[in-house]
Amino acid sequence: MLVLVLSETVQVAIADNGQGISAATLLRLFEPFFSTKDSTGNGLGLWVCKQIIEKHGGSILVRSRTCEQHGTAFSIVLPVSAQ
Repeated sequence: MLVLVLSETVQVAIADNGQGISAATLLRLFEPFFSTKDSTGNGLGLWVCKQIIEKHGGSILVRSRTCEQHGTAFSIVLPVSAQ
């Protein structure tokens, strides 16, 4: 995990070197009720995370590769509020 604090934003990056996520799954990853876990998942986890992050003025991005250098990386950017 990498955390960067810039002047107006905080960025958290989380990456792995697993098998990656297929292009078809990436297209639906943040849809409500979409799950790759069959009956054990309800498909709300990433959708809820995205909603919370966006309501705080941030963004969440994902990129993934399934080829030789495989793995997935999530990047969350949130604004730093002035207090």
